[in-house]
Amino acid sequence: MFEVNVAPDMAMYSLLRNQGYDPAYALAEFVDNAVHAYQVHCKQRQKKGDPLRLTLKVYSADYHDATLRNSITIEDDGPGISRERLPDALKPARGHGGRGLSEFGIGMKAAAVWFSDAWRLATIPVGEAKRYDFAFDLDDLLDSGKDTLKVHEHTAKQGSPSGTTITLSNLRQILDTHKYKHVCDLLRELYQRFTAGDSPRLVLTAYLNETPHALQYLPPARKVLFAPVHRLVGKVTYAIGEDRTWTVPISMDFQGRRITGHISLLETGSYKDNPGLVLYRNERVIVGTTKKPYLPQTLFGTSNKYARQRVFGELHMDGLPVTYTKDGFLIDEQAFVQQLRADPNVAALIKQAESYRTDNDKVTKVADEAAFEAVTKGKSSPASKSKDPTKTDGNVGSGKENPAEAPGSQNSPPGTGAPPVPGPERPSKKPQDGPFVSTLKRLHDTASSHGLKTIINEALYQYNWRRDVAAALCLRIVVELGVLERLRRDFSVHYARVADQGIKKVLNYLHTNGNGVFDTKLDHRVIKCVQSAVGGQQMAIILLNNIAHGSYQPTHSELDKFVTTLEPLLLWAYT
Repeated sequence: MFEVNVAPDMAMYSLLRNQGYDPAYALAEFVDNAVHAYQVHCKQRQKKGDPLRLTLKVYSADYHDATLRNSITIEDDGPGISRERLPDALKPARGHGGRGLSEFGIGMKAAAVWFSDAWRLATIPVGEAKRYDFAFDLDDLLDSGKDTLKVHEHTAKQGSPSGTTITLSNLRQILDTHKYKHVCDLLRELYQRFTAGDSPRLVLTAYLNETPHALQYLPPARKVLFAPVHRLVGKVTYAIGEDRTWTVPISMDFQGRRITGHISLLETGSYKDNPGLVLYRNERVIVGTTKKPYLPQTLFGTSNKYARQRVFGELHMDGLPVTYTKDGFLIDEQAFVQQLRADPNVAALIKQAESYRTDNDKVTKVADEAAFEAVTKGKSSPASKSKDPTKTDGNVGSGKENPAEAPGSQNSPPGTGAPPVPGPERPSKKPQDGPFVSTLKRLHDTASSHGLKTIINEALYQYNWRRDVAAALCLRIVVELGVLERLRRDFSVHYARVADQGIKKVLNYLHTNGNGVFDTKLDHRVIKCVQSAVGGQQMAIILLNNIAHGSYQPTHSELDKFVTTLEPLLLWAYT
């Protein structure tokens, strides 16, 4: 038996269990982890065409076996988790440092705690002939003040396959029959590129009690429109020239990343079965499903029902930031749409989507553009009167506003479950960011890992929606992980001594051993900040600890003061 530290901040778990997950996206975190491990550590299996097999078993509250009632078990036959990787697998915001489906190091832990305070993990790592298991009980850890788990080590039976099993017990997020079906439908779409075809890379199966449901994706028969250009002038629709295939290939750079794919028009429009634009990241769907299509009105410039039925496509957006729940992209949608529409072929395709009609008896055919101009000379097209389609703000898919923008709408972000937040009319000039926003935006630009950037984004989001306790908890994590990451990167000897400690103990250590870390001339403000924190004069650290233990609720203005007083330490940590 050995112990694994699950800090840095136990209060973070209290925050995670109250986040606005969709149950399907929460379970997708476990699938992401398993698929990523398979991709990295099972190269020989992939060459042989041996897919990863993953099973989700959902047990109802009235299941005949009382020990399994109201629980979920996730089993995979992947490479398992080695003893060396267990600490990183169990610490929030402690990822593997690379890119892929499981890069942030927060998803599995967040999803597990969102479902249940009590969960178990058992794993047999490939090549170790060992089995490791442990039980996580959040209430027990918080009540006892502990931040370590006891991991039991056993000799695996000879011939035991590698893999990991996670059991979530006494669910607070119960999956009834309706939610179970929703989960199955959504997971089937999220992993369509992994499960489709005769040689899938992932065999995904779900059970409700003892009834299995294969989650292999069966691509629908979507036929691309083959038709001439249609133009609507007044109440008359014109078909111009010869038939053509309405598909536009996409290849563009956006925010330093390459976006590829296509946008097309369906021959037969459909609200029900059209996911709109399906946005992928590392081959996993982030935005765009049949139940929640991504059809931004800002792209079409209209709520035209024909366009919304016909436009579909796939865009691969690897490397662009996503929300930590992986249900939306953290990008400027206005800039994204403007760049798409700047392609004249995309603009023509959207126009065709608005104008195309299937009733040939009511369509006037003309030979070419010259004939169309001659027939319609002096007539005006309603398209010329449409408003600018690209006036919008916000992130793609998640419904969350850009972290740098404070909410100014009476509507809450769709899908977040947040109450409406009243705001003043948008001023003619953008107000200057306060200390909290301006400083954290600077930290985001210099943060060295995707996990840190994700926590900073979440802190900004919670602050902008005036969820002050949640913003304070995120800020505490930003401080703690930032300091530890700076020590890990530049002062490895000191990092080894405090790697598993909370922020108070880390600052105490730095106060005593600062000579080996700080430059007395260059870092004098940082040294003073640490001294104040250790001496009890730094109220920001004291209050952040009190908030973490539920004994203090900050005001919005206090959050700005916290950041102002901690700024020297934060800027040092994220340098």
